[in-house]
Amino acid sequence: MRQKIKTSMNSIDIHVTIEELQSLVGYWLDNIYVTRNIYLFKFQGKGKLRRPLLLIEPGKRIHLTELQREIPSPGPKTLQLRRLIKGARLTRIQQQDMDRLVLLDFSLPSKEKPYQFIIELFGKKANLIVVDTNNNNRIIFANWYRKMRDRDVLPGKPFILPPSRGKFLLDITEEELANSLISVKNAKISVSNPKTRKNKRKKTTIVSFLATTFGGGGELAEEILARASIPKDIPLESFPIEQCQQLMAAINEIKTLITEKEWKPCITHEDHVPISVDPFLHISIKGERKYFSTFQEALDKYFSELEQPHAEEIRKKEQEILKWKTILQQQEVHLETLKEEQKRFQRMGDLLYEHFQEVSEIIKTIQEARKKNIDWDTILEKIEMGRKKGIKSARLIHQINPNTAEITLKLDNKMITIDFRKSVSENADEFYARAKKANRKIEPAMKKVEETRARIETLKNLQQEIIESTKIILKRRPREWYEKFHWLFTSAHNLLVIAGKDVKTNEILAKRYLEPNDLFFHAEITGAPYTILKIPPKVTNISEIESDIQEAAILAGVFSKAWKAGYGSVDVYYVQSNQVSFSAPSGEYLPRGGIMIRGKRTYIKNIPMEWAIGLLIHSHHARVISGPPDTIDKKTGIYVIIKPGELKKGQCAKKIKSFFENQAEEDDKPKIRALDLNEIVEHIPGNSKIVKTVSNPDFYPLLADEVVEEDIALEEE
Repeated sequence: MRQKIKTSMNSIDIHVTIEELQSLVGYWLDNIYVTRNIYLFKFQGKGKLRRPLLLIEPGKRIHLTELQREIPSPGPKTLQLRRLIKGARLTRIQQQDMDRLVLLDFSLPSKEKPYQFIIELFGKKANLIVVDTNNNNRIIFANWYRKMRDRDVLPGKPFILPPSRGKFLLDITEEELANSLISVKNAKISVSNPKTRKNKRKKTTIVSFLATTFGGGGELAEEILARASIPKDIPLESFPIEQCQQLMAAINEIKTLITEKEWKPCITHEDHVPISVDPFLHISIKGERKYFSTFQEALDKYFSELEQPHAEEIRKKEQEILKWKTILQQQEVHLETLKEEQKRFQRMGDLLYEHFQEVSEIIKTIQEARKKNIDWDTILEKIEMGRKKGIKSARLIHQINPNTAEITLKLDNKMITIDFRKSVSENADEFYARAKKANRKIEPAMKKVEETRARIETLKNLQQEIIESTKIILKRRPREWYEKFHWLFTSAHNLLVIAGKDVKTNEILAKRYLEPNDLFFHAEITGAPYTILKIPPKVTNISEIESDIQEAAILAGVFSKAWKAGYGSVDVYYVQSNQVSFSAPSGEYLPRGGIMIRGKRTYIKNIPMEWAIGLLIHSHHARVISGPPDTIDKKTGIYVIIKPGELKKGQCAKKIKSFFENQAEEDDKPKIRALDLNEIVEHIPGNSKIVKTVSNPDFYPLLADEVVEEDIALEEE
């Protein structure tokens, strides 16, 4: 029987998660996305977490996620949340006591509005609520509103926490446990109706008592009982009070694991199906374990597998396999029975012929005695006398049953029952006939066994295909430091080229990333990005990197105002880094981010306004690259070439994304769909038109792991 599949986090899961999420405190909320009942909080900050994405699914889970999801256009609720809280700083994250309730405190100093998110992780109708803590915890947002028996969730009304389920199971004392047991057992005994008492006794077990009397739930109760070596289905009235000591030892053992943070996050699988995720090993759950470095990783992986539509399909296939395995077992038993019968009946016939004379003599003696009307008592006495005298035929007789006309003989230590009204040959023929009948059934039975085995193997293969397909989990692509700029890696020497996107990034680029060995590029037009070609110290002669310089110049020209103005080409110059000055001559003024170029400039004439945007597909995600057409052609077989045109950047990006998806293989299409459209927009210089699409099936851009372009000796400050 399959173990129950865990579908939501329990109190201990939440406790460990909140501990791990403390590093999120201090980050500010960059954006909120909502897909189905899943809320995604995108954070920014300077801590160890890099662009963390917090996933909240009321009633089920809260954890960091590295997975991508298709995000629909924002609806009214999403927009309302963004207006309320976008840009706020997370000041605290905590669990309400040990309940399945999480509180997130946000502050907006500029608006003087501290808000609190209340996330319910219990019940089928769990809620996500935002309250104004400066205004009597009045509700300003909720996933749903309604009046309830113990509280109301209505706009503008003060929020009241749901009632607690009682003292948490790990916090009770042995005395409290024993008193509760005695109290409940006495209450059961005092029920007057015997029938009612019987029904209640049948339903109330020690595990249900622990799960319902104290906070913590059934999973924790089962784990405590397993560690205490106490069967969970013991009826409550027969549970010995003295075993409370065992229960307390198990409770303290689990409590130590939690308080000492002796966590070992793992996912448990049963027949390839994920059934549980836990912060430490649960001995009450059996199966194959996979361990993770953090509980966040384990939660993300586990729930993503349950989230995928294939998970249910895997379980159905497993149930079908189990059904056919049972049938196979029955068929194999039947086949072995037929084989044994065939051998046994054949041997019985053979034994009769091997002892033909003695058996014939026995049959003849009995038949003649019956013809003379000798009673059976006399016949049996004579047989017994013959056995004592050592007559061989008499000693072969084991038992005679006059009512069925059968005699059981012991031939070569094997018992054979025959009809004494028939001859030896007739009895032997019957055995041979039964052996032939069993033999005739063996071949069809073997065929059925082989068919069932083949069916099981087919189902296993189908199941494995589904399992393999679920392994492609879409992860958020890690963003590199240089992606805050326009960028490319050159085709000849894989050198990094970076260009500013605006005045601010131009200034950052020039002051922070321009190093002595680098070249500085600028288009000969007002409104152009500062562009740097990063040159490693090993390159001592720039004539060695002429093609790299050309590609850097194209980037500098394409992202200048020349594209937006609809030019066909533009001139670009470059200088050594020591020719770039951040101070103006005496009496002159440089605006913010401005620079002064001193000395000779080297020009590259007629840089064409032509740009390629290509696709790379990795094991867990898709990635967009761009550059001159010749550069991109060397890196991928799927790309488009664009020129200045009438299509707005967003419209052009949609067309490019659609082209990528159409050209990708079926298994990779979800990775394309999960691409953020903005990632394509970033690579488009301005209003454009697609002049060419390229799809080379012999150069499919599938990469097993993330490409590391080059070890760049730079780090983002």
